[in-house]
Amino acid sequence: MVTINEDGKGSPISKLILSILTTISEMGRNQIRERQLEGVKLGKEGCIYKSRLQESLEGVNQFLLKHKNEKCVSCKFIR
Repeated sequence: MVTINEDGKGSPISKLILSILTTISEMGRNQIRERQLEGVKLGKEGCIYKSRLQESLEGVNQFLLKHKNEKCVSCKFIR
């Protein structure tokens, strides 16, 4: 697809196609988000979904010392 004409300006057809594709992509993302929120709502109603406690008593150091987090802590990019 040619997006720039010979004179260096954008092609109106390519702008139209990109605009349509952008709108379709945005609609798809919005549908995914709506379905996700609906699933969370249903999970909360059925006591399946439990969000993180607002005030966790666990500190950062305690979290990093857990066995399952050793791989992340040992990574040279984290330090």
